[in-house]
Amino acid sequence: MTRGSGKGESSISPGHLFLLSFGHKKHPLQKKESSLAMKIARQVPLHDKNWFRTGGAAAWYAEPQTPQEFADAIAFAHTEKLPIFPLGQGANILIADTGFTVICLSATILRCSVS
Repeated sequence: MTRGSGKGESSISPGHLFLLSFGHKKHPLQKKESSLAMKIARQVPLHDKNWFRTGGAAAWYAEPQTPQEFADAIAFAHTEKLPIFPLGQGANILIADTGFTVICLSATILRCSVS
């Protein structure tokens, strides 16, 4: 991924998607090699993703469907030095309207552990 002006800004515009893929390279957080590609969206409003309908945009947003996609999203967060914000189903949370610079993971995985 290329960077913008050197101020930590991405060259990807709000609303665009890109595919996260580690190909056949093994990231330190991956347990096995993977060729999967997962969509991660940029500047996604969170007001429609929680029960109270509050919140601005998350800098990055992903909905991992498998434990491997979840691990890949965490690896992306570590690579980009982003805090991880687990959203789940969006219950019992108020999100600031100003938004925040995180990767928001809305995972519906019932059981997942990262070691």
